[in-house]
Amino acid sequence: MACANISSKAMLLSRTTPASAVFRRVVSASTIGSVRCKHVYMRKENPFASKEALRRELKWVGNDRVALMNRIEKMLTDDEFEKAVALVMAAEKEGADSIASWNALLSEELKKNGPEMAFKLFNDIKKRGVKPIAQTYTILFRELSKHQSRKAVKIAMSLYNSLKPDSSTPRSIVHTNAMLQVCSNHNDMDTLWEVAGELPSSGPDAPDSITYSIILNAIHKNTKLATQKLHPINDAEIIAKKKIPAIRDGRIIWMEVTDKWRKGLLAVDEGLIFQMANLLIFGGRRRDCFDLLALLEQSMNIKRPDAMLKLVRAAEERTESSNAPGKKGQNSCHPTMEDQGEVQKSGEISSSDLFKPIYSGGVRTKAASRPSSPASAYPLPTNRELTVILRACRHFAGGPAIGRQYWTVLTAPDGLFRIDPDRTSYHEYLRTLRATRSSAASLEIIQNKMIPKGVAFTNTFVISLSTCFRDKLNPNILDIAGALIDIMPTTWAGSHPKPISAYVDLVRETVSPARLYADTRKEGSFPGKSQNQLYKDRLLDAVRHLVPHIKKLQQFIISRQRNGTIGGRMYDDEEEEVREHGASSPAALADESHRTLKRIAGMMKDLLDPSIAPLLSDSELAQLKTQSLKLRRLLNPISHMPSLDENQSNRASSSENPNP
Repeated sequence: MACANISSKAMLLSRTTPASAVFRRVVSASTIGSVRCKHVYMRKENPFASKEALRRELKWVGNDRVALMNRIEKMLTDDEFEKAVALVMAAEKEGADSIASWNALLSEELKKNGPEMAFKLFNDIKKRGVKPIAQTYTILFRELSKHQSRKAVKIAMSLYNSLKPDSSTPRSIVHTNAMLQVCSNHNDMDTLWEVAGELPSSGPDAPDSITYSIILNAIHKNTKLATQKLHPINDAEIIAKKKIPAIRDGRIIWMEVTDKWRKGLLAVDEGLIFQMANLLIFGGRRRDCFDLLALLEQSMNIKRPDAMLKLVRAAEERTESSNAPGKKGQNSCHPTMEDQGEVQKSGEISSSDLFKPIYSGGVRTKAASRPSSPASAYPLPTNRELTVILRACRHFAGGPAIGRQYWTVLTAPDGLFRIDPDRTSYHEYLRTLRATRSSAASLEIIQNKMIPKGVAFTNTFVISLSTCFRDKLNPNILDIAGALIDIMPTTWAGSHPKPISAYVDLVRETVSPARLYADTRKEGSFPGKSQNQLYKDRLLDAVRHLVPHIKKLQQFIISRQRNGTIGGRMYDDEEEEVREHGASSPAALADESHRTLKRIAGMMKDLLDPSIAPLLSDSELAQLKTQSLKLRRLLNPISHMPSLDENQSNRASSSENPNP
């Protein structure tokens, strides 16, 4: 009766509302579908499926649970949820194994109509005598972790508590991990600690590597959420104070992990190590970065370079001297170590104890049944660890050079680790090269590694050209930057205006009066040239590199309304480009292209200045005038249109001379 009332009201509203059929479809379907009359399709007589249709479906499905599951998935893809329920019920009467199909229906119901409706369907299924299996609960927890409902954690906790040791489906660590993931995704730390606190220290239900990974990730996300609205500079002290408890909790957890690892009670995997490393790099302190590198040496056998060990020893010596009687430690913007008294007061374990080697003498101290070879005992690092190492090395003085040593060891084709870098790793390495002003190395890595792999994007050239700007005192810097601009069209970057604008910035810096004066002095890079000659050479060479990009930049302006595509190629750098440089919408690309073209036109105008033009050859001058005129017409089409008087005179002359 309730369903009939809702249906009649919805249809009445659709008839009385001056809207199209689209509105009518939305109101009637979504309103009724979300309520579904407390699962009217679970009745014996399902109004959504005829008996004849079910009979035909059963003929093809039979008692085959795989065929039934495939058919249910097809129905759900076609948005035939009610028919799928009717088919499962009918197949169940015929004795088919239907639990996998019920699991698929529960997952679909939770996605489409939320946790409450899925929970009702779950109870309806149990009333029909269908016993949920362990995977049923795992699926529900997984979907609840993805859903945005505020009641997701409450419903998940109700399901979790129903898994008793003496029930038909006893609780396992898999269910606990799924429940913890629900808490983590919904930022409910109280419930997370409640669930984690009930776990035994040993046995089949004890925490595993996934458990600790989820908890560490939850600590990271919770603290990040608490600090994301604070200003990174003005509120730096508040952010640092909020991060300290998170890092302390992570260190306590890692102490428990290493204790179990040494006893052979826990198998540590790469995912757990990365979550701990990610939490430490989030801390941002110099000490956290040192600890991160010590962590990876402890857990993955990635030896710290000698230069890194010297920095650690120097930091320890400074800490000891600052704690000597009569001396007080001096705090700085980037402290080397926290005061030892503060560490002891906070109850933190020292880094030397926390990250001491897992194995002594290269073999396991426990669990002799496992491999005794150190190389096979350690999890292998991946691109995630490579990236986080490079990020950590940029947080302290002398770190970028150490980061380059790590890169060489971890990516060596004949080395122990043999990591094949991905785009993110390459970009982190380019940032490391930027910190060391290694512009030539940036060009080499792009030419020889990134382009052959097809991982050179807009952001690749933005980073490398910013490296060139930092290395602007290099006498060969314009050759390196020009080579970068020349190879751009062969990559996904195409002729994106962002790196081209960065190149123009560099060129303008090299032709500034101060730079020209310094370079043309006796001790400069070009002592035999006049300032005007060097000015001309640098600008003219830059224009030659930029001219091939003018037509592409023009296309960005013309294709403003073409969904951001030029010739089928997208010019945004996916997630990383959006995160660091903003989305490259068609309008933004057009505006930036217009500004870049105006700057190129300004360079041509400077070359045609009376003080510089005599230095050009006749062919250079003629070519430059032609290019400058075309570019000015492109940028100002109205100002270059013939006037009314000119049009009239042209028509008069053509009438007087019909056959010129």
